[in-house]
Amino acid sequence: MEKVLMVVWVAVVALFADVVVLVDGRRIEGTIVKETEREVVIRVSQGELSIPRERIDEIVRGRKKSDEYEEKAKEAKSAEEHYRLGMW
Repeated sequence: MEKVLMVVWVAVVALFADVVVLVDGRRIEGTIVKETEREVVIRVSQGELSIPRERIDEIVRGRKKSDEYEEKAKEAKSAEEHYRLGMW
């Protein structure tokens, strides 16, 4: 049971994480906290990493809770649906 919960948790985290793909193919998952012309700073479980732009091949942005809320709010039509949105 614990193993199943861990797999589900990792899958959920991956849906919301930003991913920085480096030119050597490595992938760093976390939350991007700062971007400049020269670097991207990403928060990972061990702290924050500053990555020079020339080492980055691609940035894949995770879905944010605010985006999910906006989507759910657009779909809510009845008072019951709005209530459920508030409870979410």
